[in-house]
Amino acid sequence: MTMTQFDWKQVPSLDSGFVDYCRIPSMKVRLIIAEAEMKKLQEELRARKQWTMTDANQRKIAAIETHLKFIERDYTVNEPA
Repeated sequence: MTMTQFDWKQVPSLDSGFVDYCRIPSMKVRLIIAEAEMKKLQEELRARKQWTMTDANQRKIAAIETHLKFIERDYTVNEPA
């Protein structure tokens, strides 16, 4: 099973469809889900950038990019140099 093969219906989500990390009590689980969600959103972003640029698609791309920045800021583990 790869990281993007979670049963995403089991993961708490916001109205926007993104993961609601506040409802996940374990930081270890948050980190695992954040890594999987990043991979999933990066795949979706690549696909959406190849679609016709409608207003709705552009808004979704912007929302995905913003959410990816949030995940990177809060849940990416920076290893010491």
